[in-house]
Amino acid sequence: MSGMSTIKEQIGNGRVCCVHFFRKEKSKGSRLGFSLIELLSAISILALLISMSFIPVSQSEEKKAIEEAKDLADWLEMAFIKSNVTGQRFRIIGSNSTSPNFFITWVTDTTAQNEVYASGGRALFAVPSGGVSEYNPLVGFLENQLGMTIRVYLGSDSRRDRVIRYVIISRFGRVRVSEFPP
Repeated sequence: MSGMSTIKEQIGNGRVCCVHFFRKEKSKGSRLGFSLIELLSAISILALLISMSFIPVSQSEEKKAIEEAKDLADWLEMAFIKSNVTGQRFRIIGSNSTSPNFFITWVTDTTAQNEVYASGGRALFAVPSGGVSEYNPLVGFLENQLGMTIRVYLGSDSRRDRVIRYVIISRFGRVRVSEFPP
């Protein structure tokens, strides 16, 4: 009973009495932390999850560049259609350096009006040989050139490490997107 009285006295004095259910074992199996194998497996799982989170970011950037290549091809195709309908000539201006913008110029006898396709930084465009091609709808083909190939890179790839897609313009104004060079 003396043990009960000391507990009651401690509670009465404002002290909190804690009861420990932990039982000390004298065997070697008592554990106070993680084993090395458990720690290494937890770290490797964490590293795997982190690396998997970076893969979709690069894939989504590549998908955006592919979409920009398709959009550029559609934009150029609409320029050929507009030229054939209106009878107005236009120039395709290809730059050898990478740029997020692509330019065409509508040409009349007195004026020249620029039109810009902007990728918004989602893709970069370059024409390896550079130069200008002019499409005359009365003739029906690109003058002084056999066609043009536009290389499409990731928006973050200013060093031109890897071509994502090729936008190929034939001499007769057909536009297509290809994964492989012509």
